[in-house]
Amino acid sequence: MEKTMKVLLVDDSKAARFAMGKLLKDQGLEVEMAASGEEALDKIATEAIDIVFMDQSMPGMGGIAATTAITSNEKNRTYPGSTLHRQ
Repeated sequence: MEKTMKVLLVDDSKAARFAMGKLLKDQGLEVEMAASGEEALDKIATEAIDIVFMDQSMPGMGGIAATTAITSNEKNRTYPGSTLHRQ
């Protein structure tokens, strides 16, 4: 049986999380969501996540700082990720 990939979608916009989450779920992915960089770090620490999609510009810890924190941990160095930014 094939494992479903688990995606962490991080965006401070509830509407963006909803829209992107629906697109990802429609592709057969399991989607976890976080509204901030800090929340993303907590989820990464406690859940098995395969891919992270991160908004670049968020209040508090932004996407770049959160991605740096995630990848600075040796066990997380292999995370594929993408930083999303909308203007």
